[in-house]
Amino acid sequence: MVKLGVIGGGEAYRLLREGAIKGENLGAKETPFGKSQPIFHIRPAGGGEYYFLSRHGVDAFSINSSAVNYRANIYAMKDLGVQCILAWSGVGSIAEGFPSGSFAVLEDVIDETRKRASTFYENNGIGFLRQNPLFCPRLRRCLKSALDTLRLNVRVGGVYVCTEGPRLDTAAEIRKFQSYGAELVGSTLVPEVFLARELELCYASFAFVTN
Repeated sequence: MVKLGVIGGGEAYRLLREGAIKGENLGAKETPFGKSQPIFHIRPAGGGEYYFLSRHGVDAFSINSSAVNYRANIYAMKDLGVQCILAWSGVGSIAEGFPSGSFAVLEDVIDETRKRASTFYENNGIGFLRQNPLFCPRLRRCLKSALDTLRLNVRVGGVYVCTEGPRLDTAAEIRKFQSYGAELVGSTLVPEVFLARELELCYASFAFVTN
């Protein structure tokens, strides 16, 4: 069976605190890149299992997007034997076709971050990886099928621009992103998706349009 890891976005801590997601707390994992966020081993009553990590903290939204230890989180998932990662995040829409309250199974990313540790292969000649397709096609199809089953308003596609944060963007910056072809704005998928590819993990993301 393929081992699945799930990385939760800004409201993930509420699901843990309120008991919507229940599982064994394996704790934070020590990695060569520092400690990961605590990882939970989830075994739903209906069968199956997965590992769950809340990237912004488990008790509150205590870690902003610039301060997340992305390398430790992805390394810890790989170390647990995870093969596929499903991530979610909240985004802002800057294009027609992505109304508030809808979902997008993301297609591509534009990196506008500035200061994040973005590779496991610093100071050596490894790490030249193709980024097309960036997200796992098979996992994206599975995600779309699951969202359709729930009868949610979902669109397959969407170019996500990842900004450094934690501040929000200026009007001029939004116009710049639109000129690049960006449709959604967030601040968490980079370097997360690139790190997953470096460790040969299947990775897909869906976004909830909050505004």
